[in-house]
This record gives sequence, C-alpha cells and structure tokens, in this order.
Amino acid sequence: MIWITLDKKNHTPIIQQIYNQMRERILSGKLEEGKKLPSTRALAQELNVSRNVVIEAYDQLLSEGYIQSKEGSGTFVTEGLQIDTIVKTSSRQGQPKSKHQEPEIKINFRSGIPALDYFPQNKWGQLYKSICGEINPADLGYAETMGHPKLRKTLADYLQQMRKVHCNEKQIMITNGAVQALWIIGQVLLKERDSFIIEDPTNVDIRNSFEKREAKGISIPVDEQGLKTELLPKDINPKLILVTPSHQFPMGGVMPIARRLELIQYAKEKSCYIIEDDYDSEYRYQGYPIPSLQGLAPENVIYVGTFSKILSPALRIGYLILPEKLVDKSKEEKHISDLHNDTLTQLTLERFIREDHLMRYIRKMKKVYKKRQNLLIHELKSSFPNIKILGESTGMHLVAQWEDISFTKEHLDTLRNKGVNIHSVSEYTIHKDQHQNQLIFGYGNVEEKEMKEGIKALKEVVG
Repeated sequence: MIWITLDKKNHTPIIQQIYNQMRERILSGKLEEGKKLPSTRALAQELNVSRNVVIEAYDQLLSEGYIQSKEGSGTFVTEGLQIDTIVKTSSRQGQPKSKHQEPEIKINFRSGIPALDYFPQNKWGQLYKSICGEINPADLGYAETMGHPKLRKTLADYLQQMRKVHCNEKQIMITNGAVQALWIIGQVLLKERDSFIIEDPTNVDIRNSFEKREAKGISIPVDEQGLKTELLPKDINPKLILVTPSHQFPMGGVMPIARRLELIQYAKEKSCYIIEDDYDSEYRYQGYPIPSLQGLAPENVIYVGTFSKILSPALRIGYLILPEKLVDKSKEEKHISDLHNDTLTQLTLERFIREDHLMRYIRKMKKVYKKRQNLLIHELKSSFPNIKILGESTGMHLVAQWEDISFTKEHLDTLRNKGVNIHSVSEYTIHKDQHQNQLIFGYGNVEEKEMKEGIKALKEVVG
C-alpha cells in the first residue's frame, strides 16, 4: 500500500497531489528503488478516484524517470537513482551572429521569441499607471542592487510553487535579462584557464561570453535526454557546468531524474557549481512543468530565469537564484555593472504576478503555442513526410530532422533572401560537421499564414 492522503478541498489538482506525494516518497527513499508500485486500477480504487487521474500522475513520473514500466511485470521505482545526492530542504537563448547584414526578414522562425501580439498591453498599462500614481517617493531614488524587495519576495513564492525551487528572497537577484545573469556568474566564478562544461549543441552567446574570459569550454554531447552524464570527464575539475535540463537548447530533450542525480553527484565530487538555465519550461504541453534541478540541490545549483520568453524581451527582466555563499560577491559585480534595474517595471511585474495575471496569461498562451505547434508539425509533415520531430514537449521551438538532406549555408542564405529566417542546429554546435540534417523552428511569434508560407519556401529551396 502507498500512503497517499488526498485533500479534495485543496486547490491543488488531485493528479498533482498524487504526483507530488509519490515523487517526495521516492526522493526521500520511503519508496525504495526497484519497488513494485500498485497498478493504476488498484491505486485508483484505493484512493477512490478515476483511473485516468492515476494514469496521468504515473505518466508524469514516468516522463521524468522516477518510475519505469516493465512489459508484463508492472510499474516499478527506477533503480540506480542516487537519492543520497539530494539536499533536503524545507520550504534565452542566444542566436548565432552573422558577419554580414541580413536581408529583410518577413517570416522569422527564430527561437525564443514569444507571441508579441499577445502581450497583455492593456493590463500591463493599467498596472503600470496604477504603480506610478501610488508609488512611494523613496522608490523613485536609487534602488537596491539585488532588486526590489517586493518583486523578490513575490518571485520566490511563485518559483517555489511553479518550479519547485528552494530559496528565500535574499538569494534572488533581478538582472537585465538572462545574459547579464550569466555574465555575473562568469565574473564571480571563472578565471583565466579555468574550465567549464557546456552542452553540445548549446547557446552560442553563453559559450562565447565564458570563453572571452580565457576560460576553457569542454563540450559534452546531448541526446533525447539532455546532457550525456556518462561522458562527464573524470580527469579535470571544472568550475561550472551549464545545462538546460527541463528543455535542452536547442534539441529539446528533458533530463530524467537519474541523470539529474548523477550530475549533482559529479558536481559535489568536483566541488563545482551547476548553472540551470531554465528559459521556457513554463510552457510544457505533456503533463506538468518539470520541477527544477535547483530544488534537488540548492547549494550546488545556480538557477537562471527570464521573463523575456514568457512575456516580452522588451521588459529586460531576468533573475538569478544564488546559493547563499555567492550572494555577496554577485551583488558586488551587479553593482559595478549597472547598479540596479528599473523600479517601475519591477513593481509592475510584481503586481502582475501577485494578482495571478501571469498564471492566467501562461494558461492562455499554452493553448496558443500548442495550436501553432500543431500547425507547424502538420505543415512540415505534409511537405516532408519522412521527417522526424524532436523536442516538441515543451517551449516555443522544435527541431525537425531529415534523413536525406544536409543543410548548407547556401540553403539558409537562399531562404533569407526570400525573407524567411531559419537556423540549423549545426550553427549551435562545437563540431560543425554534426547535426547538419536538423533545423530549428521557433513558432512562438509566427502566425498561421506566415507559417504556411515559410514551409512552402523551404520546400522550394530544398526541392
């Protein structure tokens, strides 16, 4: 019997209650590795709920790697989880740069751009006007370098609920986007000749930023489950490991719990920090958003987030969740960089989150993005029946893979001359001879008509 207590008066959905309690018992070791779990039918009867509710909870645990299904035998807690690596606690992506001036782009499949025409201008304007009318004069002076206390407190509550992070507001730093957040971490932790580990393929801007500090980047390949932890080098001591575990950029893989724990164990053995770039995981279409890596090891993981992907790049608001021992030094670097962020924007965002406008907006936009994703996949498969779609479970982009086409610079330049911007995965790789048969399609800011015209142009170029 599994000890699960359901509270049907609680606002948390029953599916989430089952998932939360089973996940907690697995991570605490109360549900031991290899233990056989009740069938979905048996557990549904025990809890007096619909079997479909239990199936959805199991599917979420299965997708994250906590449990595994063995044909003919049943469902079991995954074996090999390094549970003892977890710290028990209580409660953006850069684009490759062209050296040449680009032609006018009319259809832009660039990743990382949200649906700008859906930005809640009226509500944001109302809140901003209200803030301006009632702001304390003290808030009009120079502000706190770490960010406005109200926003940091509200953001801490939001992230604990939505991303399962463990922090207090004193660990949160508001930044001018994720790029500045990562720059600050580089300033604090990387020196000349230090090494850092990064996924391959990955965010080009971040890799370049760290390498400009004369640090050495060590690339580790990814697969459909993110960074391949079995390839982590044993003979070096990196200072940082940069990963995108909830939606690997750009390939879209989700790192399962076994790899997450292996990564944490490696970081502890090497006395280094993991940077978790959690750039768009709120938009997950298969189950609930994957809980953060930071929540498993708060003192080993530096969490980077941004509102550029959720709302708009124009806001220029990102944030860091720092292990406590890094707060003071990071604050010094932020102060040198730009002193503080815009106070009025911070207070508007704080109220937007606190009054649940953000949650409603995310729910609305998940439907918009899922519809656009479905159309994109339909158009791609109609024009190219044999392609494989990767990374569609989360976010605002996916990868399409061809069996018989290697995309060259000439292909992509021809498309841009037609006003269509598409990037290849190979542009983000260390080894440029890899991933040449894969293209990245950002669909967040591409409307239906543009999407159809863009895929038609691609078909004309490759034949």
